[in-house]
Amino acid sequence: MVARFLPEPVGQLIAAYLLYVRPLRAMLLSSVGKLPTAAACDYLWADDERPWETARLTRTMTLETAARLGTRLTVQDYR
Repeated sequence: MVARFLPEPVGQLIAAYLLYVRPLRAMLLSSVGKLPTAAACDYLWADDERPWETARLTRTMTLETAARLGTRLTVQDYR
C-alpha cells in the first residue's frame, strides 16, 4: 500500500490556493469576459486549454525543486 499525502503545511497551502486563488482567478476572468475552461477549473496544474502534460509538469517540478530545495525531484520521485 502506498500512502499519498502531503506534509501539513503544504496541504494547507494547497487548500488556501483552492479556496481563495482559484475562485478569484475565475472571477477576474469572467469580469473581462473570458470564462475559464473546464480544464482550468478541474485541474490544479492546467493552462487555459487543458491540463499540463506529464513532461511539462516534470520539467517544471525538476527546475523548481532543484532551484529552491537544492535537490532535483520529478513526478516519478513524488509518486
